[in-house]
Amino acid sequence: MPTMKRCLAQLTLSGRWGTEHFWPGLEVNFARELAPGFTVADAVAGREDCFEDAHVNAAVNTTAAPTLHQR
Repeated sequence: MPTMKRCLAQLTLSGRWGTEHFWPGLEVNFARELAPGFTVADAVAGREDCFEDAHVNAAVNTTAAPTLHQR
């Protein structure tokens, strides 16, 4: 299962894989390979504080139907 993280800062990473741009709020798959055997997690090593765990939020209906009380 991929490790999804949410970016907290604007980052641009360049290397043999090309250039990757990350921005605040972007959900990033840390397991995605940028080059054979080289993942996003490898590319951002040392910058983990720029990311937080991203949790998939299920749609929740918070609007409750009004309750009618009859006497």
